[in-house]
Amino acid sequence: MKNNILTTKIKHSFFVSLLMFTFGILLFSNMTFGESSSELRQKITALSTQRTTLEGEVASFNNQISSIEAQITQTESQLETLDIKITKNEQELTRQRDFLREYLRTMYVDGQISTAELIVKSKNFSDFIDQNEYMSTMQQHVQDTADKITLIKASLEEEEIKAKVLQAQQKSMKVALEQQKAQKDAYLAQVSTEEEAAKKKLSDMLSRGTITCNGSSPVIKAKNPIFKFPLACGYISQGWGNTEYATVDRAYSGKIHNGVDVAVGANTGIHAIGPGTVYATGKDDGASGWGNWIIIKHQVDSKDYYSLYAHMITPSLLLIGDSVTQDDVVGGVGGSGGWPVHLHFSLYENKPVYGGGGPSYPGDTVDPLNFMDITISTGGTDWDPANKH
Repeated sequence: MKNNILTTKIKHSFFVSLLMFTFGILLFSNMTFGESSSELRQKITALSTQRTTLEGEVASFNNQISSIEAQITQTESQLETLDIKITKNEQELTRQRDFLREYLRTMYVDGQISTAELIVKSKNFSDFIDQNEYMSTMQQHVQDTADKITLIKASLEEEEIKAKVLQAQQKSMKVALEQQKAQKDAYLAQVSTEEEAAKKKLSDMLSRGTITCNGSSPVIKAKNPIFKFPLACGYISQGWGNTEYATVDRAYSGKIHNGVDVAVGANTGIHAIGPGTVYATGKDDGASGWGNWIIIKHQVDSKDYYSLYAHMITPSLLLIGDSVTQDDVVGGVGGSGGWPVHLHFSLYENKPVYGGGGPSYPGDTVDPLNFMDITISTGGTDWDPANKH
């Protein structure tokens, strides 16, 4: 009987655990995969607003802490000054007391002289009166000076006590501000982490293309096909302009995406989009920089164009001034500059301006896909609605 009850309890416990496990999987599934692209954009916008607000609050706390630290420093300086003044007054008081003590001793010695003797020592009666008055006046002056110094010292000590109370209040306020700031910092870190996770999820969602090669995907014709697509295989993960990654994720600090991203395997050959001359090469491995890059200058119908190929796996072997023909390999696809493996290529209608290790961003660029047929997959591309191909 006991075994049956135990078996029933075990079965019941297992059933409850199974339900909880199933519910947990469903809940996790909904949390992780249930959000649409639109919901993710709304979430990112909300988190970004929240992060901006928190950053402002943290900055406010930093300003308050800096202000209270300045006040503490000022109070400490005031205390040091008071301490110096008190020490000087104590020294002066000691000096005056010593003087008074010596004077009283002299008065005591002089007091042993009889009035008759003092009269005898005096030149005349007027001199006798003057000596008496002088001694009396000096005694009173020394005593008054000592009294004044005592009052000043007491006043300074009272001021010192007030300054110490103020300093204690200031330090207490600083501790409270630092505690509140620490809470905001922790909350800001949490919100920033959630925001980055949502951005990554959206970025992954917007890059679900399938790599195809020339001839295995419908060709999308360009408006003015004067160049050739730089890769034989891959898929376009992000187009030119105000893409979702640029506007929602603010990946480029509010600027447009100034080129086209193509996802493909590392070290895939990158081809010049047309004949030209190597205009510039460089390396920028800063945070999210250009990585290894090369710029080719092209001339078509007396007009100059400049094509940029960035994030190459290694620096190009070509040198400035080298001539290239269409389809010449200028480098290999990589992820240099701290990016995932892909090719970024841009098309400038005017000379790129340099700064910070490479062409300044975004520069005078145009949508390169208006000038070349698209021969690979565009599935999953993050397009600018105004420049969708």
